[in-house]
Amino acid sequence: MSPAPGFNAWTGLWSRLTRSGMEREVEEELAFHLHMLEQEHRAQGMTKAEAQRRAGERFGDAARVRREAVRTRNARRRRQQRNASMDGLAQDFQYAVRSLIKSRGFTAVVLLTLAVGIGATVAMYSVLHAALGQALPFPDPADLVLGEATVNGNPNPLASFPDYMDYRDQSESFQALGAMTGFPTQVTVTGTDEPERVPMGLATGNLFQALGVSPHLGRTFSEDESAPGGPPALLLSYGYWQRRFGGSPDILDETVNLNGSPVPVVGVLPADFHLILDVEAWIPGVDGGPYTGVRRYHNWLLVGRLADGVSLSSAQAEMDVISSQLQEAYPESNEAKSLQLGDLHEWLVEGYQRSLFLLMGAIALVLLIACGNVASLLMARGSSRKTEMAVRAALGADRGRLARQLLTESVLLALVAGALGVGAAIWLQDIILGFMSLDLLGIQDVNLSPPLLVFALVLSLATALVFGTVPAMAAARAEPAQDLKEGGRGSTTAGAKFRSGLVVLQVA
Repeated sequence: MSPAPGFNAWTGLWSRLTRSGMEREVEEELAFHLHMLEQEHRAQGMTKAEAQRRAGERFGDAARVRREAVRTRNARRRRQQRNASMDGLAQDFQYAVRSLIKSRGFTAVVLLTLAVGIGATVAMYSVLHAALGQALPFPDPADLVLGEATVNGNPNPLASFPDYMDYRDQSESFQALGAMTGFPTQVTVTGTDEPERVPMGLATGNLFQALGVSPHLGRTFSEDESAPGGPPALLLSYGYWQRRFGGSPDILDETVNLNGSPVPVVGVLPADFHLILDVEAWIPGVDGGPYTGVRRYHNWLLVGRLADGVSLSSAQAEMDVISSQLQEAYPESNEAKSLQLGDLHEWLVEGYQRSLFLLMGAIALVLLIACGNVASLLMARGSSRKTEMAVRAALGADRGRLARQLLTESVLLALVAGALGVGAAIWLQDIILGFMSLDLLGIQDVNLSPPLLVFALVLSLATALVFGTVPAMAAARAEPAQDLKEGGRGSTTAGAKFRSGLVVLQVA
């Protein structure tokens, strides 16, 4: 049974009222095409019912056609909106470039202010990232541990050599457990060029085995050289080899006089090798040698590599057992003494963390002050541009468009300042490293890596939002008619209060 004609009419009317404007347009277009097909069939002599049926068959599934038409129009309108947005952004960018070029003095001051703030922040972040975020330059650095002697629970990073030998010989938790003196030893080098006082370190042969260091030339210390009474040997740093011996590959056939005694050179360490001490060369530390005879004297840093499958906690449990045995065997020197294991990288950066974060916070405040200065300059410049903005508004630009224009100028300034700041950061890094040496971590210089460039970009955009939002909001709240009457005279009370607040904040 077909619905009553009145019912169909009311249903159609309600449907048209509740559909979106686009759907109504599609419905009207479909109805027009169906009507034209129906008229064509009627002209051929068909009855009205037959013409409607044939028109429906020829047109196909009306619902599907309606959906496709709506989807197509939606896609077209989205493309048009995107194109309009891109055109608008391009226009805003071009206008911003012309406006900033026209105000060269203002632009130069803003770029210089932001470049210093962004450059200092990027430089400090790069140093912080290098110190805290980069792993030690050794294979599998997570397996490297440092052993600190503790007395009554108080840590002492240095241990005695006899204690080291007991831990090394009795433990099974390490692939290798090495030791090095915690301070350099000054020796006199003679025999080539002028005599020279050179800082040297003492290290057991298995220290380099524990670190996984492969020498640039030659080898590290052998078992014979690391044994009591063994032959002398000398490992040169890469820098000293280059400076003193000109990088000669024949160095392995030479001897160097140390304090008047000839010592053969057995190897040259790689260029990136650095561990705690700033020394030019290494000689073997052996039982019976310097700083090894007395168990009470703590002169050695213990560095080990955990064996496969051994956790730090299980290795610590073994050290506690050995410490208890040493306390019983040597009560005079080892009473309440133990060995505390910890991650080597964490131990190295622990002394730097507080200073680095404080300096990072101070430089971040400098950047905020720079943003405050630029925001104040933009507010002052905005006061002189009231008439310009009012005219543009009178010509049809809405408040959102005016605010977007000012934000575009802010982003452009920040991006250019960010590029200048990256150049400034390269120079400022050396100043920061000179102010805060990171020699313990072996960091002599810092390179700008891709993550740091991304950080600079993000920082620049965030900076633009910080100093550009308030002027843009002020433009969005402006009254064009009132501004045209005033003719751009003076500054608003709100703007004056804002700039005064910035001054107070900077002084604080």
